[in-house]
Amino acid sequence: VVNPEQQLCTSRMDPLGKILVAGSFTGTIRRWEWNAPNVTELPVISGHEGWVQAVEFHPSGKQIFAADSFGNISSWGIDTKEGKSLWTISKGHDGWIHALAVAPNGELLATCGR
Repeated sequence: VVNPEQQLCTSRMDPLGKILVAGSFTGTIRRWEWNAPNVTELPVISGHEGWVQAVEFHPSGKQIFAADSFGNISSWGIDTKEGKSLWTISKGHDGWIHALAVAPNGELLATCGR
């Protein structure tokens, strides 16, 4: 069971069912390696200014997309340890981004927000 010390907004399991990611109200992305019955927390990803309200995986499982309450969208490598994003779009929306969706071929990322 994953029981973080902070409240989480959203979560997703990677396409292979081995990594769980969750967005938090502290602007971080939490990650856990899931090898039932064992769960190991991976390094926390920092870099968002607002609440991480949406997370999604690239179909390859090697990339995480995250969006926050300030309308920023970032991409992170699943194995990142230093917390540097692959890319960021500032103010992708004027306000909160509520959801992300990735096309099955991984070539399109759609957002839902204000």
